[in-house]
Amino acid sequence: MVKFLISFLIVLSSVCAKDHYISQSGIGGADGSSAANARAVSWLNTSGNWGEGAGKVSAGDTVRLAGTISSPITVHGSGAAGKPITILFETGAKLSGPGLRGNWITVDTKDYITIDGGASGIIGGRGANLAGANGVIENTDNGTGRGNQVNTTGIFTRGCRHIIVRNLVIRNLYVRTDIEDMAGEGHGFYMDDDNRRGINNHLISNCHLNDMRVGVAWEYGPNTSDLTMNQVTTTRVNFGGRCGGWGAGVSGTRLNVTHCWIYDFLNWDNYSKNDKYHHDGFFIWAVSGATWAEANFVGNIIGPHYTTYPGGYNSATAGIFTQGGIAGPINIYNNTFPNDGKGGPSDGIVSLSTTGTGVFRVLNNTFIGGTGANQLNFSAMTGGKLTILIRNNIFTGPDRAIGSLFRNGVTINSSHNLGYRLVANPFSWGTGGDGGGISLASWKSATKQDANWITANPRLTETYRLVRGSPAIGAGENLSQYFSTDAAGNSRPASGPWDVGAFMFGEGVEIPPDSSAPRP
Repeated sequence: MVKFLISFLIVLSSVCAKDHYISQSGIGGADGSSAANARAVSWLNTSGNWGEGAGKVSAGDTVRLAGTISSPITVHGSGAAGKPITILFETGAKLSGPGLRGNWITVDTKDYITIDGGASGIIGGRGANLAGANGVIENTDNGTGRGNQVNTTGIFTRGCRHIIVRNLVIRNLYVRTDIEDMAGEGHGFYMDDDNRRGINNHLISNCHLNDMRVGVAWEYGPNTSDLTMNQVTTTRVNFGGRCGGWGAGVSGTRLNVTHCWIYDFLNWDNYSKNDKYHHDGFFIWAVSGATWAEANFVGNIIGPHYTTYPGGYNSATAGIFTQGGIAGPINIYNNTFPNDGKGGPSDGIVSLSTTGTGVFRVLNNTFIGGTGANQLNFSAMTGGKLTILIRNNIFTGPDRAIGSLFRNGVTINSSHNLGYRLVANPFSWGTGGDGGGISLASWKSATKQDANWITANPRLTETYRLVRGSPAIGAGENLSQYFSTDAAGNSRPASGPWDVGAFMFGEGVEIPPDSSAPRP
């Protein structure tokens, strides 16, 4: 009887779920029953049309956007566990206008909301192909020398929980082509918690973002948890992603940035006002008493085209950058960091610092190039304590492979790494600045680490896989206590040696996007 009742309630719930078709001005009978009879977006933006009741947008319902909509949308209701409110872009649907000042979609203090662009395949991150793209949020005339110079956000949430955004293209929010243009900017996703309600279980998956200042931004308050950016591409974006908090009582745990492709920051270079427009692939910070524990950067491609300015000059701060009260574990596994050599991030392709006590692991990554930059920088500052594991990485062609900005408070454990085409003094280990360049021999002597450092050509393909005969094959430590796959999703052996670098020997299929779960 109990099983029958549960089944009946599930069926009843599915029957009660409704579709609401929405267009810009309403068409046909305008009763929302189909795309040919869509209601006007003004109906959707009326708060009285949300909530329980006949004809209202309720938990479990789907709002289907049809055609081109030029008015912004405000979500006025919450879904529930197992019954989210879904905003779905029908075939060819878009939110589009010349230059919107404000947010295309606003969700304020609402929970269990899914926004789905309806793409038919992988459109973001590794293995992306925009041929399957569908839903779009865009400005058409906003940016340098264009008809508008305004700040636009694609999707803004405030104090929201259980948010999923997937399968969506957000483009041209601010097309910046002049390095001195400071007139406008844009955010693809801006998730704020300034009301300190607490945000958790946010997933941004299988999205493609181009031409805006920030791709994915979380500004967190107290008790934040489980924020995931998965299979996302950002290009011509100043910050691919960022997660930051300020002040006592502000805290968070579990950030996941997985299988993303973040590249091409050049149009955001600004030499005279670089303090505002330095750029990072992903920037996570906790300052003025805030704290963050656990972040996972797994299987990403970050680069190329960091900056055109030699030495960075803060035009590009880092590919991954941590600052402030960041505690461990911070896991950086299976990532590829290509740099085309035009200029390197000033603080390192990966720059890790903490004012707290943290364990950071940099394992099985592949670093390519790096003119004017360190490939890996780390520091413990103002009383912080940092333990850093550096294992199974490939460092090729950098000005500096591994450098410590400040070594006081740092415990280093480094082994089974490979370096190739290094400069004469590719390491630093000192206090009061970068410590100056030292040789491999001096690095080994000073740190008592990397006794088994490999100096050889890793023999990589154009996509940074290992070819037959590579000295990286079987030269790594088995790290299965931390993770079990390579960047393409191939299983690494549970016992015996591993290959060095982000990929195991042999080509493998890419991982499809996770579009439902809040964890990678």
